[in-house]
Amino acid sequence: MVKFYPPTTDANVDTSKFKRWTYTPYRNGIDIYAPFDGKVYGVDRKKGLIKIKHFFSKDIYTTKFYELGDIYKSNGDTVQRGEIIGKSSSNPFSLEMRLS
Repeated sequence: MVKFYPPTTDANVDTSKFKRWTYTPYRNGIDIYAPFDGKVYGVDRKKGLIKIKHFFSKDIYTTKFYELGDIYKSNGDTVQRGEIIGKSSSNPFSLEMRLS
């Protein structure tokens, strides 16, 4: 079993919405990490959006980060669990995970 790597420990997280968590950073510019190994397939820097596909035996999951302040990855990049993929702004950002 692959363990979930928290996208950050430097924010308050609201898990009240099913499949979409909102993180409120304690300060501006905190590092955001990939929760699992995967491949980046959707980046929109203007919206602060990055999408990553994760491959687990027979299942494929998609992680979407919304409203990031800065994104360090591009479409087609491979990421490792715990790798920095971007930074937050001072505003909240969201994480959504779904079975593809």
